[in-house]
Amino acid sequence: MAKILIVDQFSQEAQEQIRAAGHTVVYDTAAKGAKLTEKIAAEKPAVLVVRSTKVEAAQLDAGLPELRMVIRAGSGVDTIDVAGAKTRGIKVCNCPGKNAVAVAELAFGLMMAIDRRIVENVVQFRAGQWNKEAFTECRGLKGRTLGLVGCGNIGKEIAKRAIAFDMHVIVYDPFLQPAQIEAIGCPGCSRHPRRCRQRRRHFHPRSRRCGHQEDCRRGFLRCHAPWLLPDQHLPLLRG
Repeated sequence: MAKILIVDQFSQEAQEQIRAAGHTVVYDTAAKGAKLTEKIAAEKPAVLVVRSTKVEAAQLDAGLPELRMVIRAGSGVDTIDVAGAKTRGIKVCNCPGKNAVAVAELAFGLMMAIDRRIVENVVQFRAGQWNKEAFTECRGLKGRTLGLVGCGNIGKEIAKRAIAFDMHVIVYDPFLQPAQIEAIGCPGCSRHPRRCRQRRRHFHPRSRRCGHQEDCRRGFLRCHAPWLLPDQHLPLLRG
């Protein structure tokens, strides 16, 4: 069976399940950078499991020839030298969708916190101030428009929750067909950002406009991934 080196937070229950399958688990969350290189060279694992820890050429070389796979216990592989792994014959994998619900819940929690000014309220309360009148004013999420730039596993979970909150959802994702977006449960969403027809709303990330601009001018919340699309100039939330 394989030796598996885990260098980021990983539940004890999951580790026991791996051991029960007959594998050897080495768990060391302190192994980062040069220490990770030394740890890999000493342990010679067949599999390296990371979350936010960077895996670069030095770590890959330290694991050869035993290291056969690097697994990102989450979505994305941006912290791993994928090209370098490929040239060394090391497979890189991730776990898309496994944390989608948790991220969606966090996103909604943050949106509600912004709308209700919860953080400001708590800070003042801890300072001995109780400004009830100021913090009872909010716009709420019902009837607001949520724009999702990209609608993968996380975007789909956010869309579900937005619909449950009676929000209008606009989806822009060049990798999805209109029928796929409609199946998410967002009436009037389309992948064609510049077209506008009856009962259809479209949002283009670079133009700051949607097909029903008057309808969406008020109450617009935008959720985007600036490292995936050239939209760093866009504000994350707009009133």
